[in-house]
Amino acid sequence: MAASMKIPDEAVLREVLQRALESRSGGEQVTELQTLIQREFAVDSQRAAKLDSDLRSFARGAVWSPSDLSKPPPGLPPQLSSLLVRLLQEIAPVWRAKALSEQAFLPRLENMTWKVVTRAAGDGGPSDTEPVCCLQLQIRKEMGKMEYLPLELEPQTVDTMLDSLGRVRDQLATVARR
Repeated sequence: MAASMKIPDEAVLREVLQRALESRSGGEQVTELQTLIQREFAVDSQRAAKLDSDLRSFARGAVWSPSDLSKPPPGLPPQLSSLLVRLLQEIAPVWRAKALSEQAFLPRLENMTWKVVTRAAGDGGPSDTEPVCCLQLQIRKEMGKMEYLPLELEPQTVDTMLDSLGRVRDQLATVARR
């Protein structure tokens, strides 16, 4: 089967890989990529569907795990396998960087400072003060942008948080003992 396969030129193979990286799986229907593979590799529709699936897996695997480059799809001529690996070594870092730059990120806590201060409570009399925990959270958002978030926590809120964290710790310890 591999012997009857035509090896397309580098530009066509680059286009096939780019489409394999950017497209979603076509399911049971014939995709544009399958049609391109069938025409350029001179294979039948069944072999084109298999190559479509194999190339998608191989290309995506190589982008996110460079060690996957050592495992090209089976049944390909050695010359085609080496050409695929070489092209993916060029394309994968660029595509990975592009995918990561377009990805939405969750905020990440970078730093936290805190202090306890006393604030006037109630009607503002001199004996009416209560402690308040002041937090300053430094959060990294998308594209490395830093944001500072100030919070004031009353003693009841701190007690509730510490109690909840204690319960989480106890549950984790129970799970770890099993």
